[in-house]
Amino acid sequence: MRPEWGKLAIKTAVRDLPGAEVHMKFEVFDDTGAGWEKAWADLPPRSRDAFASPAYYRAFAATEKGALPECAVLRDGRGILLYPYFRRMLSEIDWLHAPDGSCDIMTAYGYGGIYGDIDRDDLLDDFMVLFGEHCARTGVVAELIRLNPLLGSESALSRHYELRTGNRQVVVDLRRSDDEIWRGYRHNNRKNVNKALRSGVEVIQEQPLGPHFGDFLSIYASTMDRRGADRGFHFPDGFYRTLAGGLGDGCRVFYALAGGTTVSAEMVLTSATAVYSFLGGTREEFFEFRPNNLLKHRIVLWARDAGYESFLLGGGPGGEDGIFDYKKSFAPEGILDFHLACRTHDESLYGTLVERCMERPRTAEPGAERYFLRWRYGG
Repeated sequence: MRPEWGKLAIKTAVRDLPGAEVHMKFEVFDDTGAGWEKAWADLPPRSRDAFASPAYYRAFAATEKGALPECAVLRDGRGILLYPYFRRMLSEIDWLHAPDGSCDIMTAYGYGGIYGDIDRDDLLDDFMVLFGEHCARTGVVAELIRLNPLLGSESALSRHYELRTGNRQVVVDLRRSDDEIWRGYRHNNRKNVNKALRSGVEVIQEQPLGPHFGDFLSIYASTMDRRGADRGFHFPDGFYRTLAGGLGDGCRVFYALAGGTTVSAEMVLTSATAVYSFLGGTREEFFEFRPNNLLKHRIVLWARDAGYESFLLGGGPGGEDGIFDYKKSFAPEGILDFHLACRTHDESLYGTLVERCMERPRTAEPGAERYFLRWRYGG
């Protein structure tokens, strides 16, 4: 059951500035009421990202046992800041023997951050003080944010968080002509797009849950199986219904068809200025037709024509692996650093929990040391 303070914890503060009085309202919402939705709608358009919406967190909450969606919001005359995350109780990890009520917080799968008027240092400083007090009151041990590289918030947050480097990401700059975008692809990618065209591959677009959605589910599942992906990358049908119903036009699916057969599919999410490659895959027996090259090329052109500025393809699960190299063929010069923002709220307990991790074979593995929330390694 969700703790009482998780339903709605409100703190209002007043801070004096030279020549003015600023009334700050700090609130923490869960995903069951209208508070989060209204705050998200009040963000500046460029910050109104799908990854920050309550619908996105509501969808993932159904896939992560014990994950409680929360959103901290600070408003005053200077602007608004909104920070969505999952709270997860540590008592659910039996072997960790964490104190009752202790928890960690982490952004959902994909990208996250603190959204809004992040360039206002004074506003961010006040937010961090109030949010830190909230974390202390509610048993937060440590915090992890997967920063959206398109937000450009690393510099501002580096004053409050330890930044760690993750796998680099690929972004296509859409603020160019068709010819500039085409010439920006690697030569082998252009050849593969043309091969798909010669092979008669065509691309269509649908809303999620449309006529071809069963094909998407099948292709995505087979792709995850082929890659040996963790079970966490297999989502129940309810996940897609919640996501599509909540995001509306902010979620679309593109399909590549060959001879009437759906051979590749990709779901994308959108913000006011960016398109994000989200989930997708290709049928292995149709690799030779290079349908995914054409599929991504068509998405690029659609996004450019729709007025978006960036198409973030993501990175490779193994770092600069084959998947990263494939994505890079669409934007060899469009490489962005990806960062994790880490913050410890209870240094003593954090140290104790890491020591307990070192006593477990799984969390004592060399790979586990990269995890700031080490007790979540492999889980």
